[in-house]
Amino acid sequence: MKNRDGRTDTELHASLRTRAETLMGKGTAPSANGGRLNPDTLELLYRRAINPESAPDVLKLLHELQTHQVELDILFQQLQYDEDEIAEDLAHYRSLYECAPMAYLIVSSDGGVIRSNQAAGPLFGCSAYQLLDHSVAELLTPASGAALAGAIEALERPGAGVEFLAELPERADAGKTEPLRVHVRARRLESEDCILMVFSPVSDTLPPTR
Repeated sequence: MKNRDGRTDTELHASLRTRAETLMGKGTAPSANGGRLNPDTLELLYRRAINPESAPDVLKLLHELQTHQVELDILFQQLQYDEDEIAEDLAHYRSLYECAPMAYLIVSSDGGVIRSNQAAGPLFGCSAYQLLDHSVAELLTPASGAALAGAIEALERPGAGVEFLAELPERADAGKTEPLRVHVRARRLESEDCILMVFSPVSDTLPPTR
């Protein structure tokens, strides 16, 4: 079976072994992370290495153990690097999500709001914290219920995406005396059992009618 980089497990192990032996030969092997043999075991192996009869096997075993330890250290370093890179990417995308100019909602499969970004509050007329007490249906006009229900039903398959038009209720506090039409892009997230919805006013997303 091949891994993500197209190499088999055997090929990856051979490459790791070559790298470990090269680093050992140069004296630049990474430091251990708590996996070294304990002193008593090392003392026993070295005592047996003095015996001419067992010396070849013991030295071969020692070399194998040292090489395997370096391999583990290399893998540990790679895991740390990957973890730092993932954390950096996550922080980057979280910043993009929070600071996006359009309203983003993460909703459950039944339409309940799980998370929202900064732009969602002003659009829906409440704080991000207050949005967690609502379902998406409550944020839209009753007339938009059918479009919302159809979109959620269409998003049952992971990775699926839909677009639809909806209306937000009029808000006297915002000077809106009639419903605001919004364009909604929705996509089921593959990594989570939830849906990402992006809301933007129709005037900002559609060209003017000629």
